[in-house]
Amino acid sequence: MLFSTRFVFFSYPDWWSVALGIKQLIFLCLVFFSFGFARMVQKYDDPGAGEEVIRLRIFQFNRNGVFLGIIATLLGVSMHN
Repeated sequence: MLFSTRFVFFSYPDWWSVALGIKQLIFLCLVFFSFGFARMVQKYDDPGAGEEVIRLRIFQFNRNGVFLGIIATLLGVSMHN
């Protein structure tokens, strides 16, 4: 992205720039979810925690990560000229 001549910070004149901005937001969400996932795994080691609730949350984090990864891949493909 930084080596592309089309990339300009905070400028979205065409589809390529909009797709890049959305893709960057998706990667920030993935980072957020990975920190949440790490916290869930730490709580899973605690014997007093509700195992079923934590298991469902871990499944939710996994599903969100896969969904966002697929969207980011599709955006990357749509940016190809």
